[in-house]
Order: sequence, then C-alpha cells, then structure tokens
Amino acid sequence: MRIVQIGTGGWGRSWLKLIHETTGCELAGLVSRGGENLVHAENEWGLADEICFTDIDRALEIESDLILITVPHHLHLEYAEKAARAGRNVLIEKPLSDDFAAAGRFVVLAEALGARAWVSQNFRNRLQLWKMRASLSPAGAGNPLWITIDSRQGENSRRPQS
Repeated sequence: MRIVQIGTGGWGRSWLKLIHETTGCELAGLVSRGGENLVHAENEWGLADEICFTDIDRALEIESDLILITVPHHLHLEYAEKAARAGRNVLIEKPLSDDFAAAGRFVVLAEALGARAWVSQNFRNRLQLWKMRASLSPAGAGNPLWITIDSRQGENSRRPQS
C-alpha cells in the first residue's frame, strides 16, 4: 500500500514509524507545512527530497492508495476534502472535525464523489478499556460519583545508534 502522509508532528511521528515498520506499506509522499518537523522526519527516516512536500496539491499528483491525515484537527476537513476530490481513499486521525455540521457536509461530499474515508479511533478496542467498562457496571463498582481517567501511551524516545 502506497501512502501519502500529511502531517509530521505529534501523531504523525508515530504513523511514520508504523508505516516504516509494516510489511506491505510504503511511504509514497510526506506533506508538512515545513519547519523543524519536516526536517526531523526527513533525517530520521532518510527520506528523499522528491517525496517531501509543503503543498498537498503536489503530493496528490503522486500515485498512492491512501492519504493519511495527521495534521492538527482544525485542518482535517480541508485536507480530507482535497484528497476526496482527487479521488483518493482517506484515513483521518480523530476527530474528523470540531464542527458536527461541517463533518456532515464532508460525509455527503465523500458519498457524492464515491470516496472512501475513515476516521482512526485506535483506543476503542483496547482490552483495558473493556475491563474498565465492565467494572463500572451495576454489578461492578455500583454507582460511582466521579471517575478520573488518564489515558497515555508510552513512547520509546531512544534513537538507534548510527
């Protein structure tokens, strides 16, 4: 699967790692607004300048199977619409949008274009969350007055030695 990823900060870093470590996936292009995140991604993954862009329109010219959107969420719909209009499959990091009506308009647009789009929600299937849910049933914890949840994912910050 040839993937064009849009966004190189935050979640984008973990997606880049996943793409590089997954058999059958190839980073066909990387889009970033530029700056330190793009330079860091190019250096860390040894990316050729020819696949790194600061403009989504140029990246959409590359042959790919999927456009992966990992930019700040207020930009999700803008990039998802461009990708859908270009006839691409789109995977969008959650949330789709901060605006429910705008998200609805995107769904209508995607359906009209015959575009396939998905929103990533990769925490919902974690065993720990299902165990917590079961413990909060009437047979478990009863009727709690309040609950605090702190959901974090560990990251190995050590870089391989060259």
